[in-house]
Amino acid sequence: MSTYKELFGKYVQSLAADPTNAEAEGQIWYNTTSNTFKTILSSGAWSSGGALTNKRRNPAQGVGPSTASMSIGGMDGSTALAFNEQYNGTSWSEGSGALNTARQSMGGTTAGSQTAALVFGGTSSEPSTAGMTAATESYDGSAFSTSPYSMVTARYNLGGCGTQGAALGFGGYRPGAQQSESEEWNGSGWVEGNNMLTGRLGMGTCGTQTAALACNGYVDTGGSPTGVKDLTEEYDGTSWTSSGTNLVATYGNGAAGTQTSAISFGGSPDITTTTGYDGTTWSARSSLATGRDFVGMSGSATGALCVGGNAPSDAGLTTVEEWDVSTTVVVPAAWSSGGNLNAPRDSLSTAAQATQNGLILQLCLHLDILVVGLELKLQQL
Repeated sequence: MSTYKELFGKYVQSLAADPTNAEAEGQIWYNTTSNTFKTILSSGAWSSGGALTNKRRNPAQGVGPSTASMSIGGMDGSTALAFNEQYNGTSWSEGSGALNTARQSMGGTTAGSQTAALVFGGTSSEPSTAGMTAATESYDGSAFSTSPYSMVTARYNLGGCGTQGAALGFGGYRPGAQQSESEEWNGSGWVEGNNMLTGRLGMGTCGTQTAALACNGYVDTGGSPTGVKDLTEEYDGTSWTSSGTNLVATYGNGAAGTQTSAISFGGSPDITTTTGYDGTTWSARSSLATGRDFVGMSGSATGALCVGGNAPSDAGLTTVEEWDVSTTVVVPAAWSSGGNLNAPRDSLSTAAQATQNGLILQLCLHLDILVVGLELKLQQL
């Protein structure tokens, strides 16, 4: 059962550690370990990260956290790539081993790592249908190996998430129509799962095999999008259910995080839009510096990467942007003796307020704390 601490007549949740999904500006909690109130003073921002060594668009879904990520395959112009690049939080370098089948628009394990990744499906050509594959390859930190067990249905521009031992592939495209089928990887082979509610391709995806998230995408009937989507679906390991619609209808967007705490960014036609998801609804976040689509992605709702992609001036970028959300500690105030009044008096105000540069300074005597915040949104509590 949750416990709470009073703050200005409101009750703030008490936690032993900072919440992993704290991303909304104004969210407040009390950390019982450090005995401090904490709040989010920023809803996050993008900044420039280390550039890729090679142009890359349509890679596999990103692997690993934002400080130890991996980008696999993709396209440079009209050439399918087989090599991977790895990020250490500062710079990218070419990783050991290469895909046995160079390809783009494949599924990948968003919860994988630089030493345990899985890629599946995709295509080795553009136009894409000629080189479509169902092949599955795993990576051990040194080399890629092709599994003897391919996906049940070959497809590209599919969604993917999970780990090397428990992955999920869903949606995508094959000649004639978009796909709604889901397939589950158990570490040695694929089995069919239940279909998505709306078959589509080019989705933003993240999460795990039993808690997956798919947002946006489009329905295609032979080359041109006939319905760009703002839909969100969640998978619980058995079935897909519909959730809140995103604020923008797009496809080719990136996503990072979990089923209950995620961000979506970029998308066609080369937009900068970023939105955040709390498991129910989407809300606006700070925009990318460069509009792009069909990006690589990895990380979480509080620390993510937007890697390469397409832009109007270049069909393959090397630029990378990093998303970061930081928390600010609200430090308890300490009382000390001051000078005496010239005359005794009573009925004094016990609180004072001042506003400067949009910040609110409140002194609360009965809590003995000093709170500095950006118009702390107590109504969210």
